[in-house]
Amino acid sequence: LLPAAALPVSPPLVSDGASALGLDLVPTACASRVRLGHRGDGGWDVCWDGHTQGGCVVYSAGTFNDPSFDLAIAARGCEVHAFDL
Repeated sequence: LLPAAALPVSPPLVSDGASALGLDLVPTACASRVRLGHRGDGGWDVCWDGHTQGGCVVYSAGTFNDPSFDLAIAARGCEVHAFDL
C-alpha cells in the first residue's frame, strides 16, 4: 500500500486494528471514501477521489487468509502485487 502522503485518505484509513499496528495516518479531505474488502482485518477504506479505472499499482503485504482487499482493488483495474509468508 502507498504511504499516507501518497494516497489522501479521510480517517480512518483502516477501520480496525490501525492503533494496534502502530499506524499513524494523517487525515485529509476525501469526497469519495470506499471500503474495499471485508470488514475487519481483510479490508481497507481508501480514498478514490479523482481515480479512474486502472492506472494504479498496489503492493500488498500480509494477505493471510483474506485477500478480499486485493481482489476488490484489482477489480477496479489496479495492478496488485501481493506478498505473504
